[in-house]
Amino acid sequence: MHAPNLHLMFLVLLWSIMVLTNSWKFKSPILPPTVKIEKKCIKSISSMVGILVSIIGNVPDIHLPEGRITFINSAKADEVRMGALADVGIKEFLVKDGRQFLRLSIPLAENGKFIIKNSQTSKKSPSLAIYEAAELLELARLRFEQVGVTNPSAWGSALNDVNSALSIIKSNKEYLLSPSAQCAEIFESQLLVHLTQLADALRAKSVDRALASQEEAASALAALRLAQLPPHKLPFEVPEEYQTLPRLNGRATVEMKISSKTGFRLPDGQSVVPTAMLQLQLDGYHAPLTAGNFLALVKDGYYDNMPFQKVQELFVQTGTSPDQKKKPARTVPLELFYKTDSEPTYGSTSDDDMRATDAPILPFQAFGALGMARDNEVADSADTQFFFLKWKQALIAPGRNTLDGFYSCFGYVTDNEQLLSQVNADTDRIVYAKIVSGLDNLQLKP
Repeated sequence: MHAPNLHLMFLVLLWSIMVLTNSWKFKSPILPPTVKIEKKCIKSISSMVGILVSIIGNVPDIHLPEGRITFINSAKADEVRMGALADVGIKEFLVKDGRQFLRLSIPLAENGKFIIKNSQTSKKSPSLAIYEAAELLELARLRFEQVGVTNPSAWGSALNDVNSALSIIKSNKEYLLSPSAQCAEIFESQLLVHLTQLADALRAKSVDRALASQEEAASALAALRLAQLPPHKLPFEVPEEYQTLPRLNGRATVEMKISSKTGFRLPDGQSVVPTAMLQLQLDGYHAPLTAGNFLALVKDGYYDNMPFQKVQELFVQTGTSPDQKKKPARTVPLELFYKTDSEPTYGSTSDDDMRATDAPILPFQAFGALGMARDNEVADSADTQFFFLKWKQALIAPGRNTLDGFYSCFGYVTDNEQLLSQVNADTDRIVYAKIVSGLDNLQLKP
């Protein structure tokens, strides 16, 4: 029997088992599905799967993150071009970079006030127009990554994206310059300069110059968009029952120095250094309590000189105090912010709320995504343990995976994130973590 038929037999038999146990849940509408099986049925199902494995011999990979089993298509991401679902990318392109997620998730604001993006938002809204320009700038990069630089259409399409973005930006110049004089400097000396350089690089078909200029231009536009937001405020009210918890009213940047016993090999492939610096961007606009709790711990030096305590194929985790008698200062609720909502949801997983098909604004879909660990049976049990995600498209399906909707994502590593793949448990450690910006956004008391 041919392998495709064996896979089909496996899926049909597995489906039958799950129906009988009344425990199946689809996390993606695309076949082969990502299937999540809760702990209570693992024994009975795993024994049946074992029999099937011995009979069939050629089955999808099995990955076990924190007590959950996920069946995933074994095809390598590099070998399969995947069209992005509409809510986890831009058009047909998949977003999978933490820097891009942070730029695209900046809230909308006009005249010093937050506005909610919905069907009622005016099409003439300058903040909405600038958001469209931001998407076009990111799209220019995604075309190279997912269509390929050897495809002639990618260059022309990317140049069209950039020209359209530039036209929108110039039409909304007054809006972008309104917050402060500093915005004028960013607009003239950074944004317009890098957009011009990006267009020139696209015409010259220079990949390195294009990618560098795109990152600079997108970052400059993001800085101007952030300047529009009311300082030290959120676009929603935190529920009364959580008012005593630390919260991050905006964004913050943390530098984390890490050390390795064997050293970190740098991207040049030659240099090996004993320490490296990670940059963490925390997003309080969409995870204020989770990010606030983490930032408060950083401020107190909690993670200084702490070893990495668990390293798996997809996770690097730490956060347990070496002092076994020392209890965490607090616990924080599960905090999820769906793209269609105007405020976070607290205390319930996406499965609990029947929202497994709703995409979060901060997805676990980037290498270096930051998540809070918790007791899998208790939603509101996160305290000090956190993890870095070593995202792999072949192992964690884009959108609606078993992490989104189950753990709180509160930011991304935006510099040197690839070094996380070299971290070892116990021997490697966090030398220190310190706040370099955003401390004024941290609210410790109501």
